[in-house]
Amino acid sequence: MDLRMKIRAVFEAFLQRMEGKEVWLDGEEPVSMVLLLRKARVVSLEEWRVAAERAFGEYFAGEETARNFVIQAGPFAVMQADVHALSLSQDMLPYGGRASRGFAAGLPKAQQRRAWAEHNGWVAVRYSGNVCRLEVEYAAVARLCAELVNGNCVGVYLPRELVFMPNDEELGRYLRRVGDPAALRAA
Repeated sequence: MDLRMKIRAVFEAFLQRMEGKEVWLDGEEPVSMVLLLRKARVVSLEEWRVAAERAFGEYFAGEETARNFVIQAGPFAVMQADVHALSLSQDMLPYGGRASRGFAAGLPKAQQRRAWAEHNGWVAVRYSGNVCRLEVEYAAVARLCAELVNGNCVGVYLPRELVFMPNDEELGRYLRRVGDPAALRAA
């Protein structure tokens, strides 16, 4: 599948998910991390580009003919970082809609429940490239997410693993360990 077809397929899958349909390109939940935001906000194309440049140590252009690029259409963006394709989405509502409260109530730790209850928006980073080993996919996603975690982020949720990690002094270090460059070179 060429890059333009891949981008179109990713956007179509996102639109179907927005309509409540569980649609994945390969039939399986993709590797992704969702940053839950205390104050809902839209991440701009320039913010995506700067975060990508810090994460991957490369220049990111705004056109899809470049080796590394980020393009955005409304709340969706697509990023190519060397061999890794990432799809980016965001919303100004709590993650999971009405079901979010029920999910939060089932979290095992009070710190997790409090953090989840504080969020009002989210940003998701999904691995959309050719499927490779999970640790490589998570490394690419974690590298970018580590650059987006700040005081507005209450925590990071991993939908495939059903794990929620509140934002504490350890979260950024954890994401950087997962995003170790050695894991990316294994692609």
